[in-house]
Amino acid sequence: EQVRVVAVMVVEFIAIDREVVRTWLPEMVVYAIIALTMKDQKVSFQDVMCNLLIRLISAFETKEGAGSKTKRAKDELEDLVNSLKVKEDEDQKSATHSRDITSELLKIFRIECPVNVPQIGRAAFRWGVLSQDLSIIKMAFTAYECLLQPLEDSKSNAKQTKKQSTSKKHSMKKMNSYQWSSHPEFVSLDHQLIGVESRVAVHTLLVKLVQILQDCEDRQRFMEYEVESGRRHACAILDMLLVITRHFASISKLHEHPSLLWTAIGLLRCDLPEVYNYGLKMLAEIESYKYLKSKNSIPQKFWAYAEGWNPRFTGVLLSLIPGMMNPETQAETMALVYQLIRLPCDSFVGLDSSSSTRQIISIMMFLPWLHVSLQADRLEPSSIEQNPELSSILTPSKVLEQLARVVSVKSTELAEIFTEFSGPDPNAKVRSRDRGDLFLKRTCEALVKAYFPTYALPCANYLTAACKSDCKHLHPSVFAVVHQMLTQPNAQTYIMAFQPIIEIVQNEVVQVNDETNYRSDSSKSAQIIRAVMEVLLDEGKRRNTYQSNYKKLDVIPIQNLSNTVEALRKVLLATPQF
Repeated sequence: EQVRVVAVMVVEFIAIDREVVRTWLPEMVVYAIIALTMKDQKVSFQDVMCNLLIRLISAFETKEGAGSKTKRAKDELEDLVNSLKVKEDEDQKSATHSRDITSELLKIFRIECPVNVPQIGRAAFRWGVLSQDLSIIKMAFTAYECLLQPLEDSKSNAKQTKKQSTSKKHSMKKMNSYQWSSHPEFVSLDHQLIGVESRVAVHTLLVKLVQILQDCEDRQRFMEYEVESGRRHACAILDMLLVITRHFASISKLHEHPSLLWTAIGLLRCDLPEVYNYGLKMLAEIESYKYLKSKNSIPQKFWAYAEGWNPRFTGVLLSLIPGMMNPETQAETMALVYQLIRLPCDSFVGLDSSSSTRQIISIMMFLPWLHVSLQADRLEPSSIEQNPELSSILTPSKVLEQLARVVSVKSTELAEIFTEFSGPDPNAKVRSRDRGDLFLKRTCEALVKAYFPTYALPCANYLTAACKSDCKHLHPSVFAVVHQMLTQPNAQTYIMAFQPIIEIVQNEVVQVNDETNYRSDSSKSAQIIRAVMEVLLDEGKRRNTYQSNYKKLDVIPIQNLSNTVEALRKVLLATPQF
């Protein structure tokens, strides 16, 4: 009722003297749109809001022909309001319907009042950032997402902005000179495009995100019920950052906003799955940062965003391991890993391209999936084929060819194996499953020769995490990898590195035997236990099991909310001042 009364009063104000409320017209457009997209509305309420929008269009209009435009807008709004019946029991459809209604309403303003669209966009952005009501935040950001104005000024908008801001010319020139000199990554930006709006929008959202996440961190020990609300608020902000990231990528301007890239990397340090997943989605646009494709083209200021991180930034690759352990994000993470290992920038990817640790972790990330794919002679339906975009990027052939290039410096034998299996099966009589097992056997033999025992621990750490993960469709392949490694002639030199995973396998054998009431010796877990016993029962091998000549490196990253907040604060410090 309060919302309706306010709308009626504004209509009366416009009828008396529109100049009194002209300053607030964009705000009232957002107000009316949010009110129209709410649930449980009476017909009388919809009529009031429709009347308000018609009056707002007439108030915006200053040229001749206002009457005809107002009449046309009235007809369009009446048709639109008739379709505002939303079912409460269908939340997903309700959200989609609300977005469609918002888009249609704003389309009318695009047609009737194109000059005022940037003002409405600013108003929607303010509503989204300043409101404390989550439903209003989502609807306001939906309105802003439909407009994305003003986000990145076009040349026509830049000329218009120049005319409208003559009095601010000197101050704007001073601000731009600061940005160009302090951030050479923006040098390629057309000087006709002021572009301040876009960087202000990103900076404002980042400040708001840091405030929300800091509040969640402060309350998570004592006020868990309020932390959940903070998480949903953070996800609303992250939704908008993701939309902006994809928009910049679509217009080839994302490389001018390195703060978005480092924000994505900072989000990967969070132990909240919903926050981590947004980092993956934002990082998926990494191809848009063209200067990462060459070692010598990265601006020096690019690294300023990661200065002072604790723990310090050592590359993106290891931060993607948690994404590989989640069945919901494994496919997109795998595609992202594939893109990363093709980049020549070692400092950004993590470790050195000639580093054995980087090579073996890259192999381990793909090996179980490659085993499953070659067994089935196709991509795994549960992870890749459901996403056509990823299936076009990520295929076993492409991955094997890239891995062959990665390991060619260290092991020619392993590179030849990857190259051989990247092509079609020369022997069509061999079953696909046998070919997958043959690939795994030969790969593990060559891998142990090239990297073990020195790098057995990083490999074992990753396989242990994979066994504990929810990616159960890959567990048989992970156990097969472990079995192949523990049956090699020199297994006694690195078997202690696999102690955690041996304990997992042992517990699984006991659990299976208890559930089935009989002893099973054919499962992979039982075969692993047999391989371990063969090593321990051999007197000569047992003497060498306690050698600690392998490299002690835990590849699983430390994740917590405080690390993310600290990283995002450093990103804010490195961005231009507004």
